[in-house]
Amino acid sequence: LFVFLFHGTAFLTLRLAKTSLILRCQEVALKTGAIAAIFFVLCMAMTLTYTDLFTKPVAAVALVGAALFFIMAMLSMKLGKGKASFLLSSAAIVATTVAFFAGLFPRLMVSSLNPAWSLTITNASSSPYTLSVMTVAAGIFVPIVLIYQSWSYYIFRKRVTAKDAEEHY
Repeated sequence: LFVFLFHGTAFLTLRLAKTSLILRCQEVALKTGAIAAIFFVLCMAMTLTYTDLFTKPVAAVALVGAALFFIMAMLSMKLGKGKASFLLSSAAIVATTVAFFAGLFPRLMVSSLNPAWSLTITNASSSPYTLSVMTVAAGIFVPIVLIYQSWSYYIFRKRVTAKDAEEHY
């Protein structure tokens, strides 16, 4: 939650035009970033203690990389570099996701009752017919979503100013 709050405020520093609002976003980002760092360390300690995630080298390296990316994102925010902060927090989120997927593979969900009952990729996969239908559906709808997203980013590409807010009242 706090990592994503930091990430959102880093994004706002890129979207806002008024300097006072950008400075407020930077303050909020640094506060939420400090809380996020504490919870991230707690998460890593609990992951090391209660799971076997760190036994896979890719997962361990990705988690350490995520921590380094996030620290660099906070330093960038402190220096007032919103774009670098946003990109580094994005990298931290991606690295954390990679770490957990790599560490869990081939499991999707670990059973707390018996590790043999864990949900794996094999026993969670769909039938060949379902996969065929979903491939066709994805082939149709993914381009539509990508076109819509591209259009949305194009429309909202400029920084938000006070004039923009006045025009919509």
